[in-house]
Amino acid sequence: KLLSDSGQDSDLFDFIENEIDLLDTMPENHRSNLPSEFIIRLSEISGYSPEDNYSEMNSYFYIPESQFVNYYFDNQMFLPAEESFCLHQMLNGVTDVQMTRAVRINVLRGLVAYLQVHNEHIKKIDSLDILSSVLH
Repeated sequence: KLLSDSGQDSDLFDFIENEIDLLDTMPENHRSNLPSEFIIRLSEISGYSPEDNYSEMNSYFYIPESQFVNYYFDNQMFLPAEESFCLHQMLNGVTDVQMTRAVRINVLRGLVAYLQVHNEHIKKIDSLDILSSVLH
């Protein structure tokens, strides 16, 4: 879903291969944020990384604008304050961001929505819903 045609993309292949190696070598207790961190790094190499303009004033991440804003509407295009702060930390390279399970899932859902909005080749990603139904 990430590729626009059937051509080769060695940078993307190398990135994914490195991520798989990281997963294999990472201690199990450090894997909880890995899916969100993967999407952040993927967006960086793909050229549509979220802008980290987080501040006390701009404390809500707005997915279509790819930045933090000073207003919030309760819908799928915004991350609430706690989730936005956690995203901000991850964008700054903090690898051990402490989140509850619910916040972690909300951040991941927001990042999946971010991929869908900012990558024209991705229409729908079912993986998160499928995994949730199988694992719970």
